[in-house]
Parts: sequence; structure tokens; C-alpha cells
Amino acid sequence: MNDALQSPNPSPRPTVSVVIPNFNSGPLLRACLAAVRASETDGCRVHEIIVVDDASTDGSADCAQEFSAMLHRGDSNLGPAHARNIGASHATSEFLWFLDSDVEVRRDAVEVVTGFIQANPEFVAGDGCYDA
Repeated sequence: MNDALQSPNPSPRPTVSVVIPNFNSGPLLRACLAAVRASETDGCRVHEIIVVDDASTDGSADCAQEFSAMLHRGDSNLGPAHARNIGASHATSEFLWFLDSDVEVRRDAVEVVTGFIQANPEFVAGDGCYDA
């Protein structure tokens, strides 16, 4: 094949930190974390998952370690926006992906998100929708 017609080596996937605020989410957080991990493939993984526990009293954030997520615990409930900011301040990747603790992403979510960012280098912010 003509070298001029071959595409250059694809750029590496962007790194993404998933930030999840949590407050008394019980089994919902576990399902959220499991869905993110299930969405990863050998060639397409998130850089890190950061759970910010907003002073839960139900022990829900204790499952974070099971999914190799970093856990930051707050002493008082300051709301999800504050928790997201705490998570963002600890993130070490190029991009942030905020998820609520009651969201279970699709099995192709990590590939779709990182693929979109890779294909659209001008990308700055986005939002999503929930499937019923």
C-alpha cells in the first residue's frame, strides 16, 4: 500500500477521571461503580475513579475500594456541587467525567466518551441523557 494513503498512527485515547459525588446512595453507588468498570476494555479504560463521599451515614462509600476507586470523605454534607469540585481538585487526567451515584453507564460508555473526545480535540464540555 502506498505510504501516502496510509493513515498516521492514531493518537492515544485521552485520559479521563470519573468523579462521583455520593451521599447515602446505598447499593446505587456499587451499581454505578460496577457499570463504569464493566464499560472498560483492555484498550479503553478510565484513568481513575474518584468517589467523594459527602458525609454519608449509611456506609455506602465503603465499596469504593472494591472497584479500585479513590475515596475522599467529607466531614459534613455540603452538596453534590462541592463534592464534584473536591473530586476535580484531586483528578490527574486531561478530562473530567462527572457521574451521579445513581447512574449506571452503558457497556460502551468509556469507549464512546473517550472516542468522542479523541475525534473532537476542540471538545470542551458536554452533557448526556438518560435512557429509560
